[in-house]
Amino acid sequence: HPYTETFIVEEGQATFTVGADTVVAQAGEIVVAPADVPHAFVNSGPGLLRSVNIHPVAEMQTVWL
Repeated sequence: HPYTETFIVEEGQATFTVGADTVVAQAGEIVVAPADVPHAFVNSGPGLLRSVNIHPVAEMQTVWL
């Protein structure tokens, strides 16, 4: 995206890839993907993953790589 995206992990565990970095986040943690940096995440825990993904724009933009 041409804007920063913020991920708030509310429940479970997620593994994020942000550019060349890998981040494992647990419930209560926040991950920020800078603008124009490829990013993705997967549920890497044993149970449910619940997160809030914040796109600070009026209309979300996604480019699937």
